[in-house]
Amino acid sequence: MDPPAQNRGPDRYLWRNSAGSFDTNFSSKSTWNFLRTLSPTVPWEKVIKKVGVDVPAECILCSQGIETHSHLFFECEFSSELWTSLTTVAVVRTEACNYVRARLLSIPPSSGSSASLLEVFFRCLSGWL
Repeated sequence: MDPPAQNRGPDRYLWRNSAGSFDTNFSSKSTWNFLRTLSPTVPWEKVIKKVGVDVPAECILCSQGIETHSHLFFECEFSSELWTSLTTVAVVRTEACNYVRARLLSIPPSSGSSASLLEVFFRCLSGWL
């Protein structure tokens, strides 16, 4: 693999899709369906009631709907705010890292055996993320 170079353009994030090829668009639904193992549906409510545990069906995060996969990942206001804040932090970190990386790549390499600034940056980054 060739090292990064400014004349090759900016880095791009590529995501493997269900067909096995790469795409620039990310889909959490496609990722979830790709990673999970499908199992038969289990009537948990009936199993839990037989054991004697009374678990409310209401979402404990927002109290606005029935706690289902769809509600927790796509409809719940609380989890939506949480996912938004997490992705915002990730985007800000990515943008900051890309800026620092570009600046470090623009510095000519020094002679000698000491670690380059870019190498130090990536060592720090691996501990930060």
